[in-house]
Amino acid sequence: MQYTLHLTQGCNFACKYCGLAQAELNMSRETAFAAVDLALAEGDTSVGIGFYGGEPLLCKSLIYDIVKYGQEQIGSSERKIFYKLTTNGSLLDDEFLHFAAKNGLFISLSLDGNRQAHNLNRLDRSGKGTYSKAISALPMLLALNPFTPVMMTAAPNTAAYLADSVQHIFSLGVRNLICSLDYSAQWSESELEALRLQYKKLAEYYLRCVLEEKKLFFSPFESKINSHIKSREYCSERCKLGYDQISVGTDGALYPCIQFVGDSSYQIGHVSSGIEQTRRKEIFKQSRTEHKECQGCALKKRCLHTCACINKYSTVNISQPSPVLCAHERMLIPIADGIAARLYKKRSGLFIQQHYNKLYPLISLAEDFVTQQGGKL
Repeated sequence: MQYTLHLTQGCNFACKYCGLAQAELNMSRETAFAAVDLALAEGDTSVGIGFYGGEPLLCKSLIYDIVKYGQEQIGSSERKIFYKLTTNGSLLDDEFLHFAAKNGLFISLSLDGNRQAHNLNRLDRSGKGTYSKAISALPMLLALNPFTPVMMTAAPNTAAYLADSVQHIFSLGVRNLICSLDYSAQWSESELEALRLQYKKLAEYYLRCVLEEKKLFFSPFESKINSHIKSREYCSERCKLGYDQISVGTDGALYPCIQFVGDSSYQIGHVSSGIEQTRRKEIFKQSRTEHKECQGCALKKRCLHTCACINKYSTVNISQPSPVLCAHERMLIPIADGIAARLYKKRSGLFIQQHYNKLYPLISLAEDFVTQQGGKL
């Protein structure tokens, strides 16, 4: 279980696609500590604490206090708290990076591609592009953790830059790219077609990299390949709204996921009183109601139509997927399947090890560790 603490509704950026209603609202220390207490009470041997915003690094001192408090609560026991944070990178400094390294704080960076694509939507409060600010943080993060994920959002006005943007990010030393679509936007047919062509172009790039034994993770391809190869496990492990993670608003109200924060109709408790289990179950059940347009679809077990967060963000109804999501999944799945078929036919060692060997994560980490030490397995 992870608890995501929405530390602030403030941000020093003003990204065009962001749905956050910015305000000078910050979480108090008392509320944050109560959230940690609740997470530890619900958790078993380990719990996750995520820092979110707005821009969470506007609350650095609070992050320091939360981590210190968490360590005090677990003391010398074998329990673990895993921390993670997503940032726009503009407020990172050596002090915070040292703190992150010391306390095992996993940091993700928001970066929307090459300079032209990134600066179309990710603007500062004065309306200027923020590419230079984001990119300056990347070498520091990669030095701290070579597996630092980059979080990328593809929007209608950046679709035509997707292939160049993805290749640009990987050329900077990134190996883990989480790419999501702006499902709430109004995508035209021409923009969706541009996106499809970019995916096909990226498929060739991805193929070359894997065949050359270059390790990289591009989430749209990886998730769909995995959904085909491990279809039963994939379906059973899909997000369980309100049970995989809880979001905590700045005021301590509890919600089933990130996109629900601030909507009182989806509140499932408060840090002071705990989770309202009946309400939690009701909302989860509601999210599992299959929309009539999905019934009979051959791809429904592999698509994101059950993601309540995406549905709420794009259609308001947590059980109704948007036409954009449907079009995107129908576009992406055949491309990903084509990649997998070609790699399997060529008996790509890296591909087979990654998707068919359950020990791959351990093998990969061992290989990377030895390589970093200048040796070989």
